[in-house]
Amino acid sequence: MRLLIIALILLAIIFMLFACLSPLGKIVNKDKSKSYFYNKSKSKIIYSLDGNWFEIGHSVVKDADVNSFEPINDYLGKDKNYIFYQSYTQKMVDKESFVATTNGIIKDKQHVYSIDGSDYNNQRFVPIKDADPNTYQKIDYTWAKDAAHYFYYNKPVKVDYPTFKIILPGAFTDKNYLYVEDIVITNTTYNGNTSSEISQEGIAAVDSFIDQNQIKIINQNYLNTAQTLYYVGYANSNQFKNKKEMFTKNTFKIISSIELLNEKTVKINREHIIYYGNKYPINTVDAKSFKALDSALFYFIDKNKVYYENKIIEEADVSSFSLINDSNIKYASGYAKDKNHVYFDGVLVKDANPLTFHYDAKSFFWTDNKHDFLRGEIVK
Repeated sequence: MRLLIIALILLAIIFMLFACLSPLGKIVNKDKSKSYFYNKSKSKIIYSLDGNWFEIGHSVVKDADVNSFEPINDYLGKDKNYIFYQSYTQKMVDKESFVATTNGIIKDKQHVYSIDGSDYNNQRFVPIKDADPNTYQKIDYTWAKDAAHYFYYNKPVKVDYPTFKIILPGAFTDKNYLYVEDIVITNTTYNGNTSSEISQEGIAAVDSFIDQNQIKIINQNYLNTAQTLYYVGYANSNQFKNKKEMFTKNTFKIISSIELLNEKTVKINREHIIYYGNKYPINTVDAKSFKALDSALFYFIDKNKVYYENKIIEEADVSSFSLINDSNIKYASGYAKDKNHVYFDGVLVKDANPLTFHYDAKSFFWTDNKHDFLRGEIVK
């Protein structure tokens, strides 16, 4: 009991110290925003997202008139003179006609605005070029339109407006062209690891059409017409420069059958295997018997060989090869086996017994009762 009383006293002291150190006074209007506060003398307005000044910080709304200030929502406020984004004054905005909609559109009678956050110390509204505030509406996170234009990431795109369609997240058509996202991807390598920085530049025309209504959607990556298969998606590598390099086109005399083997792999006319938009690189593959063993992009098999992604698993026995999964795991394990070996991501796992190899739900390791394994390696 004594220890409990001491603990409660310490908590009370900590709470009092926290309250004393806080720069925040009374909240301005808790029904509209949990982020705008008076200071303790009620002489200034302070912005602190959700009042979390200790972790996130706080900033003074410098130009705010304390007597007339009122929040609009958790990110916007106004007084008799200005509109504010967080603590930043937006002097170019017409205050009287300013509107912030529930789906994220910010506008006045002259402009629709996006937020330029490139300067952390001066985040400001920037007019969206050609956007009509009277007819502007959002389609989704990336797209918007008004009565005359479509906008991609707040930039107007040159398309045939009456016939333009968004057919996939990364593919679009009008009566003239097939378009893909024009993304610039900068690859940086440090200590042998490559990372990619992505910037959206708009959309780019990659093919022309006679009739856009011929296009059929196979999945989120593949489209086809009567003679052409299109792939729109990430390449089987992170070494690409832009979205155009993630677009491929394969033409056939006629496409009579399409079998979707997994998300990135299709079989055309029972003769052609297309993997990540390109012809499967192993020429000896038997297309008629070629199939995916799962839907997670990894293992394939035909009557002669077993494959992992686009490589032959030379040691694998076709007749006894199977995947190893467990009901306790909701995702593909990456493990497979045949009568002789165990494999992880297509690589032979040394010293693993295929007869006893299984998942141990208690230890969270794969095991053959002699060794435990993590990502194909013995746990030491």
